[in-house]
Amino acid sequence: FASDTVLRQEHVVWQPAHQTLARLAAAVKSTGLSRQANQAIFKALMDGVVTDETSLKNWIQQQPYGSRLLAAYNSPQSAAAAQTMQQQTVTYNITKTPTVVVGGKYELTDSKNMTVMQELIEKVRAERGMPAPAPRTMVRSRGAAIAGQANR
Repeated sequence: FASDTVLRQEHVVWQPAHQTLARLAAAVKSTGLSRQANQAIFKALMDGVVTDETSLKNWIQQQPYGSRLLAAYNSPQSAAAAQTMQQQTVTYNITKTPTVVVGGKYELTDSKNMTVMQELIEKVRAERGMPAPAPRTMVRSRGAAIAGQANR
């Protein structure tokens, strides 16, 4: 994406029971634990280990990052973020996933169609009278440089 474009992933809240999961998603995001926690959370949900808020909190406490995640889960910020996710689900009438909302008004349900997504981004940019974005510069990490040398 261009430098003025941000792709943001949000949780949907279709029913009150999803509020707990939205709050958990907000807590994971705020703590930066996505890499460590997301797969474990998915497994706990699919295996039936987590079935309600009580079992969720018990499960969180058993994780290596549990105290940090539980503090974030119990914070007013996570509750507010979950409420915002619920409002966005209603505001944008999200009925299936994945759904991409561009510029707060265009809905794209085939998120794999990058051409259409780019056209919508450009349309929003034009509607808002925004200048052309600065070119995105590639930042090479040290690891990428080492891997590149190793592959030569």
